[in-house]
Amino acid sequence: MGHGLDAKVVAAAQKEAQVLVVAATNGTPDWVYTKPSDLEGKTIGTLTAGSIQDVVLDSWMNRMEAEGRLDKSKVTIKYMGVGDMMTGLATKKLDAIYLSEELTEIPVLAGYGAYTNLTSRVTWPNHPCCVLLVSDDLIENHPDIVKKLVEVHINATEYAMSHPEETAEIVSDFLDWEEHGYPKEAILRGLKGEGPIPIGYDTNPHNITETTMELVQVHYERGYIDRPLSESDIFDYSFYDEIMRERGM
Repeated sequence: MGHGLDAKVVAAAQKEAQVLVVAATNGTPDWVYTKPSDLEGKTIGTLTAGSIQDVVLDSWMNRMEAEGRLDKSKVTIKYMGVGDMMTGLATKKLDAIYLSEELTEIPVLAGYGAYTNLTSRVTWPNHPCCVLLVSDDLIENHPDIVKKLVEVHINATEYAMSHPEETAEIVSDFLDWEEHGYPKEAILRGLKGEGPIPIGYDTNPHNITETTMELVQVHYERGYIDRPLSESDIFDYSFYDEIMRERGM
């Protein structure tokens, strides 16, 4: 959208769920995080510049520096893919990673990562993560398909929340992640919210409006997007709202 993509968010999917995981040996943390200054001298892996992980973590570090609780210049942030983060943590080339909870189950269950209490609820409460994004062309020319997509998305989310065991089985079988080091147990822990922060499943786009607009402003100020975006540039609530009305909600 900020770079000319003609699309709208028609439903939310997930909020928060980011967490700092430190390198560990057989499940025992190599170092302990208790306060912002503990990050000084550390190398942290996270997703690419402009990603939700980057913006949330960097904004929090800026606030901590402004409060005198962290010297940000002493923290090294490295941008990389998920696979490289796992390898870096396992080989001790990274001191920590900042990533979505469901993915951090991999190093934690394998013993080369350990959770901390530095989660989204500390860094940026209620921030959006994943959304359902649809092209303007599909909205304008095939609104019936968009409505069905939103409805299926809502139904699937409700099923996943109420049937975590069955969902973990379906996801594991369909994606065949066991072969890539992502056991079904990790999926199930994420679905059940057994990590340090639950996966914030929420399909209601109205619930992410405020924090989305805050994030958009940060993106603009940092030059990640070409122009400021308004709420109407980003969201189309009509499909979600129509489905909720039909359900008497």
